[in-house]
Amino acid sequence: FFFLMIRRPPRSTQSRSSAASDVYKRQNQRFVVGQEREVVPSSFSIIVKFLLARNSQFFFAAIACLIIGFTLLFFFLYHLYLISGGLTTNERIKKSDALMTLETRRDSLKDKLKDERLTQDEKSQYLEEIEIIKRHITNIEKFGESKKGLLLNLKEIINPPS
Repeated sequence: FFFLMIRRPPRSTQSRSSAASDVYKRQNQRFVVGQEREVVPSSFSIIVKFLLARNSQFFFAAIACLIIGFTLLFFFLYHLYLISGGLTTNERIKKSDALMTLETRRDSLKDKLKDERLTQDEKSQYLEEIEIIKRHITNIEKFGESKKGLLLNLKEIINPPS
C-alpha cells in the first residue's frame, strides 16, 4: 500500500472539494511519497493514487457504475437492433435454433450422398429433402426482416395497430 501527503503551506480557511476539482487544484502541487518521504512533482498517476487513497469508496462506486452503465448500454443497443429488424429476443433465439437444426440436417444428408453404396432412389430422395430444407432455410432467414425500419417498428411497439 502506498502513502501520499501533500506538501504545501497551511491555508487560513479549509474548504471541502470534490475529487474532480482536487485533480485540477493539485496539478502544480508536489507530493511526498512513501516511507522514504521522497518529494515528487505531481503527475496524473500520482494524483490518481492520492485520490484513490483518499476516496477509495468513491472510485470503487464509480468503476462499478461504469461497468453497469456499459452493460446496460450494450443491451439497449442490442434491443434497438432487434427492433429495427422487427424481431423479439425470443423470436431471434428460435430463428437461430431452427436454422442450426436445418443446416445440421442438410449437412448430414450431403455426407450421406457421398456414400457410393446408395441406390439411385435413395440419392434422389436425399436430394429432394435437401431442396426442401434449402427452401425452409430461405423462408426462416426472411422471417423478421422488416423493411419498415427502427422508427416505424418502435411506433408499432408503443402504439400497436388495433
